[in-house]
Amino acid sequence: MLSTSAARAIVAARVRSVSTASGGGARAAASAAAAAAVRRRSGAAARRAESPPPPTASRQGAARSAASVATTGSGSRRGGAGGASPAGPLTAAARQQQRGRSASAAAATRASAMRSAASTKDGSTSPKSPRGRSSRWDTSSASSSSMGPGAPSPASCPVTRTAVNSGGLTAALSEQLQQYARLEQTPLTLKNLYEFASSRVPGHELLSAQWLYCELPVRLARRVLELENLPYRLCSMPSVIKVREMYAQSFLDLVSEPRPTEEADVARLNNVIGMVRTRHDDVVRLIAQGIIELKAECGVSADDRLVTSFLDRFYSSRIGIRVLISHQLAMAAPKPGFAGIINTSCQPAVVAADAAEAVRQIAYHNLGEAPDIDILGNTDLSLPYLDGHMFLIMFELLKNSVRATVESHADSPVLPPVKMIIADGAEDVTIKLSDEGGGMRRSDVDRVFDYFFTTAAVPAETLFRMEDDYAAKGASRPEVLAGFGYGLPLSRAYARFFGGELTLMSMDGWGTDTYLHLNKLGNKEEVLPD
Repeated sequence: MLSTSAARAIVAARVRSVSTASGGGARAAASAAAAAAVRRRSGAAARRAESPPPPTASRQGAARSAASVATTGSGSRRGGAGGASPAGPLTAAARQQQRGRSASAAAATRASAMRSAASTKDGSTSPKSPRGRSSRWDTSSASSSSMGPGAPSPASCPVTRTAVNSGGLTAALSEQLQQYARLEQTPLTLKNLYEFASSRVPGHELLSAQWLYCELPVRLARRVLELENLPYRLCSMPSVIKVREMYAQSFLDLVSEPRPTEEADVARLNNVIGMVRTRHDDVVRLIAQGIIELKAECGVSADDRLVTSFLDRFYSSRIGIRVLISHQLAMAAPKPGFAGIINTSCQPAVVAADAAEAVRQIAYHNLGEAPDIDILGNTDLSLPYLDGHMFLIMFELLKNSVRATVESHADSPVLPPVKMIIADGAEDVTIKLSDEGGGMRRSDVDRVFDYFFTTAAVPAETLFRMEDDYAAKGASRPEVLAGFGYGLPLSRAYARFFGGELTLMSMDGWGTDTYLHLNKLGNKEEVLPD
């Protein structure tokens, strides 16, 4: 990880790089064009004309300057592409040359980041987690942490403006999205987020906002372009079009904002990303509805390989975007016991008890009874983790086990308990969920992580009342027990996001054992799709 001083050096060097590469005439012309675009969009948005214009002049000079910054170890991971801000069309040869410079700059920066991290940590490059009941990470170095190796400089982000066209992407917007999508994403670890939120260095909130200002448009741009180029006419389904418009609008909202340069700007950016998060609340339901629309129109099912691959990538990206936004907003309103959205002493047994109570209430409402849920093993264990993610996964697993147990023992006077066992390993916290719900056929085991696969009788089309984000909202809960078919694949996506895993073993005629592995070292980078 970069130290805060190194991160500041990256920002300062990149600002100088962009400033040097832009001629005065080009800067004035670009400023006028940007101001005119703002006036056309909305008179109330005139304040956004303060946003730094893209350096349209001296492209080769900008690329050379960016490469120079990266070579000296003061560039961003995406610096080569961002320094030569692509404000207009380039020839194929020029694009290839620019990508080559970007790759060289990124490689030099990563090496510099490693050296900086090594010197900051006295040679230690991997976190160590003690065995025992508490698995808290060492925060003694939190004051020198950054958002991650090669964190991009905000000044290197190209900033232009256009408008969303509900009938499809305009040529200008499509080109702008492609410019951002070519930039490299920066994956973070849970420990990165934890240490930065725990930092006491003045100005770390501004550094975080500046990093987010660059990173989010890159991730959003990639998803918009993917939504525009889906197979089997999925991109033309009404629900998918709506999601694409949401993401495109969120992209424009971010790139239309001036770059945060002082502490007062952080609150303004937080308002924007808060609106983005709210806008995307219904995305899981809409994408699921789009698959149903595709199936009705073309006969393509959700277990098709290309459709499944898209859903895995899209939902992994969505998790990452929401984690970054929620973490930034939580740092602005800190709570005791939390570092951003990370519960510094998250107890799996406590989260399991909350999930068990919620599932039992729904089971009584829908099925009339519920088995006991026994929580065993290392019930005193605590570790820094996202308790919202942990709750979501446990809720889904318990929901399946409780329903299967009630249905398979309908004629029994006593229901066998569902057992949850918590174990503290050297690298993982492992949670085993064991039920006597009759298990499933071996031919179905490989399909349980397919989207829309369910053994419940209620079709998914009737279950869109379910709120997908109850883990983040806390108070919201699904209204039904089963049938949506998204629980297990989404739970696995959440488990895998920071290096965990979710597996299942079933004994047909008896029951099912599910194993949830959570990486407790915090050293696994988030899973980011291309």
